[in-house]
Amino acid sequence: RQGAPQGLLIEGEASNLIKYASRPADSGWSRGGGVNVTAAAELAPDGRLGVFRISRPDPTSGSRCEAVVPNPVGAEFGSASVWLRSTTGTGKWRLRLLDFNTYNGVSAVVEVGPEWRRYSLLFYQQPRDTGSKRFSVLWNEPFGPAPAPAIYVWKPPTTYEPARTPLTLSHVLMWGAQYETAGEPSSFIATAGAVASRAADVITFSTAVLNTATTGRLTIVLPDGGRRGGVII
Repeated sequence: RQGAPQGLLIEGEASNLIKYASRPADSGWSRGGGVNVTAAAELAPDGRLGVFRISRPDPTSGSRCEAVVPNPVGAEFGSASVWLRSTTGTGKWRLRLLDFNTYNGVSAVVEVGPEWRRYSLLFYQQPRDTGSKRFSVLWNEPFGPAPAPAIYVWKPPTTYEPARTPLTLSHVLMWGAQYETAGEPSSFIATAGAVASRAADVITFSTAVLNTATTGRLTIVLPDGGRRGGVII
């Protein structure tokens, strides 16, 4: 979670649909309600510069910082993720992902600590969800009375806290926002002024030893679950 190498990673083709994915002060992002975004001197999870500090006022209408993604036509899933870190101890921060046409979406409060960690929200897109997708790396608006739940939306399970949980952090460090049409986040794809893609990984190995060995075993172990669209040949 903190960006440390953990072994071989084999991924399918993916695209990050957020422009300037690590620069929330640039085009493709929207800010309002007193939210302040400034460049920070701390290092990102990849060990480089390019981190931004997002600071919030007391909750107020329109107070958020969000990436705006045109509707990915035909998509069944949307996965939004971002790396966050606190410089003032551990506390609460709120994220949101929604369709700007139907306001169908998901929101949650996450616990951000002094180590970099990646947080993600999963969105099941309905046929009526034809608006742009808004991924708020900070959603700082006040809550009114609890609305009735939307009966047509299936909410995926989450380990995060309910969105109505009060926020306790005044600012966080942010890096590496990503929106992709998949059921889970893949590794970060850096972007500038345009969408960026990564080709599928292709793994090969020599079969010469299989032609000469008289005994032995080739074992491929797959984790439970997996990603829709993956291929094993």
